[in-house]
Amino acid sequence: MKAFETMAPGESLTLLHDGDMQMGAAVRKGGRKLARLLTRPFTVPTPWVAWRAEQRRRRQIVRELNAHTPRELLDLGLSRADFPAILNGTYSR
Repeated sequence: MKAFETMAPGESLTLLHDGDMQMGAAVRKGGRKLARLLTRPFTVPTPWVAWRAEQRRRRQIVRELNAHTPRELLDLGLSRADFPAILNGTYSR
């Protein structure tokens, strides 16, 4: 594969992203900028990262609550029907 700087306008270019995904692009005017943009490391948007962290936290809470027997939950003053309210932060006794 030719380096970006040595390619003539209109030449075809195949890029490798993360070593295994092939992306084809026709290099035209400004095509080198696109090629550089496509080879940059991918960053995950911050809201998605926050959402995933919240989902992991909620799953951990559910695992901990499900580990209790019905008798233990009764001793705590809880029932399995209370789990959604606990997860949403709206539970009150």
